[in-house]
Amino acid sequence: VDALQTAGKCYWSLGMLDESRELYEDALTRLISIHNDDASTDGQPPDHPTIASTLHTLGSIHARSGDPTEATRWYESALAMKKRVYGKRAFHPEIGKTLNGLAMLKVHASEDSSEATHSHGMDEDWEQAMRLFEEAERNYRYFGLDRGDGGRTGSIKEAHGSNGGMHRNDDYTDHPDVASICENMALLHRRSGDHQAAFVRYKEALRIRTAGAENSSDNDTSEVDNVTLGLKLSVADCLRAMSKWDEAAEIYEKALAGHMKAKTVET
Repeated sequence: VDALQTAGKCYWSLGMLDESRELYEDALTRLISIHNDDASTDGQPPDHPTIASTLHTLGSIHARSGDPTEATRWYESALAMKKRVYGKRAFHPEIGKTLNGLAMLKVHASEDSSEATHSHGMDEDWEQAMRLFEEAERNYRYFGLDRGDGGRTGSIKEAHGSNGGMHRNDDYTDHPDVASICENMALLHRRSGDHQAAFVRYKEALRIRTAGAENSSDNDTSEVDNVTLGLKLSVADCLRAMSKWDEAAEIYEKALAGHMKAKTVET
């Protein structure tokens, strides 16, 4: 099974989605067979973390292949199983991961709709996407507060510092997935004309990406540098849209200087 999933991941990276899907479907069939003793009587796959993760991956493959109906079906199956598997916890990153996938399908559905009008706020799909993004984020940020027995180590209010930000003492608060979720929410805010809300989300994504790069042992930081550069430009774009010209210009200049310095080092 591990070999099938590894090969499937390689095909995914190469953009060979049909091959990737076939391998993950084969892996799913074998996983169900392995854990069949735990299968429910209604013919549904047995609840198991690896099976739930594979269901999610198949949803991602269909989403990337442009089949939102199948993607939704796989994601919803994954989400239902993850909630059963991790049901003793109020929050879990694996649940957040699938919620983020479902949210992105809502975003794409709105973009593909010829009747969507985004110049006067969010349409229904975007509002649903935002709620899913927010729930996804909570499953990462509050995971460390959850004791796993139905209770939490502290209330949500207690999880916030005096400045309104989350304490950084939990493993998933600054997870890269949280940065991605923040970027997704920022994009929605920006497209709906709420540049202040987008600015806040882009800043948080930038903080997480920058902290991750500083703590990384990977010597090749070019990909991370490109991501952080894009976030800096998005932050400046939001400031410009809010007519904060001087602040925007300062960030544009620093981003350009940093980019030129990195290029000089490469050569």
